[in-house]
Amino acid sequence: MSQPMGRFLGPLEQTKPQADRPGNIGIRVTTKETDMNAQVADMAMTQAQICAMIAEQNDAFRKRESAGGSGQWVFTTAIDNEGPAFLQACLEAVQAYDDFTEENDPQGTHEMGFMEVMGKKVWWKIDLYNRTFDGGAENPTSLADTRRVLTILFPSDY
Repeated sequence: MSQPMGRFLGPLEQTKPQADRPGNIGIRVTTKETDMNAQVADMAMTQAQICAMIAEQNDAFRKRESAGGSGQWVFTTAIDNEGPAFLQACLEAVQAYDDFTEENDPQGTHEMGFMEVMGKKVWWKIDLYNRTFDGGAENPTSLADTRRVLTILFPSDY
C-alpha cells in the first residue's frame, strides 16, 4: 500500500515571489480562516461586479444604445392587440424605465420592469441568450457572445 504524496492544507493563493527565497514560484498555502473569508468576500464582489456590468448592458439595450449589444425586442399578441398607440407608449415607457429597487431587482441586473401604460399594468423582461438564440448566454457580460431578447407583456401573459 502506497503512502499519499501529500495532503490538502488550504486554498492556494497567488503571491509575489519573495526576493530572499530563490526558486519561489509565487504560490503559498494558507489555512488561516481570515484569508479564506477574504477570498469569499472577493468572490462576492466579483459577482456584484458581474451583476453591475449586466445591468449597465441591459440599460443600454433598453435605451437602444450600442453598449447594449445585439438582440431583439418582442411583444406578446395581447400587447399587439391593444393597437399601435399602446405599443408605441410601451416602447417609450420601457426605454424610460428607471424604477429599480432591491425588492423588484434583487440581483441588480435590471432585467425586468413593472410599469403602468395607459392605465394597464405592463411588464418587460430581458433574457440573455447565446449567439444563435438556442441556449442561455455562457458568458453574459460578453457583448460578442450574448444576445438579448426584450419581451413586453401583460402580467397575464407570463
